[in-house]
Amino acid sequence: MNSRRKSLSQTLFNLYGEDGKLYSKRYQKLLCKQNVLHNQLLFLRRCRDNEIVLKGLMPTTGLKSSKAKRIMLQAGLSLVRATINNDRIKLQETKAAISKTHIWLEDNLSTEDFEKVIHAAHIAAQKTYSRVKQEHLQKFARLEQQQKPQVVFPIRNQRNNGDYSHHTVRNISSKELTAAETSILSKGMNFSPTPNTTVYQ
Repeated sequence: MNSRRKSLSQTLFNLYGEDGKLYSKRYQKLLCKQNVLHNQLLFLRRCRDNEIVLKGLMPTTGLKSSKAKRIMLQAGLSLVRATINNDRIKLQETKAAISKTHIWLEDNLSTEDFEKVIHAAHIAAQKTYSRVKQEHLQKFARLEQQQKPQVVFPIRNQRNNGDYSHHTVRNISSKELTAAETSILSKGMNFSPTPNTTVYQ
């Protein structure tokens, strides 16, 4: 693959000079950058929607109270939203640059060479998209584990001969749950407490 890229690059240089070589490289880099920004935006929006803040955007404080933590979280989420807006601008600028580069290539290259450049650029961009997407999925999973720890209670599963199965409770509210409240929630949506008195009909 590297030899093919070198061969294409050399061919463009021989036929169209330094500009042909540079514009083809620029087009590929811009497509890859577009895919990186697109993935970055998806990742940031997912963090925002799940109230997860990137380490570099989370403010710190010496206070340990729940109120202080909540204030720091809101400040971090504001920075996440600001980063989203900034990346949106970068994405629009990148798209504009792609359009200009595409026009130059189409106007100056033969149809065959133009199609080769576009094809090679899209293959490279797709590889970049897949790599960055996987990296962001793994990064989100780590951040979620750190900032949204799951509380697991062993609940007896009577259908499985007395074995224990785990029911997970994740608190996504600003209220801190007590152990009793978390235990109740872990029993699931179908749980109903036994009434103190029996109602006869």
